[in-house]
Amino acid sequence: MTLYFPPTETRARAARKLALIEQKMADLVVMQQLLGELVQQCDAGDGGTICPIIEALIRE
Repeated sequence: MTLYFPPTETRARAARKLALIEQKMADLVVMQQLLGELVQQCDAGDGGTICPIIEALIRE
């Protein structure tokens, strides 16, 4: 088994991996924003209604 790849192939592999990482980071930012909004809704709630986080999970 060889561990040598031509530089162009190595770069292409690294670029694909970078694109995957960037997509995962973008997905995490969206999840962070949504979860932050749900936490704020919990903070603003009166405690008598269903929890906004539970409501969101039920809708999923």
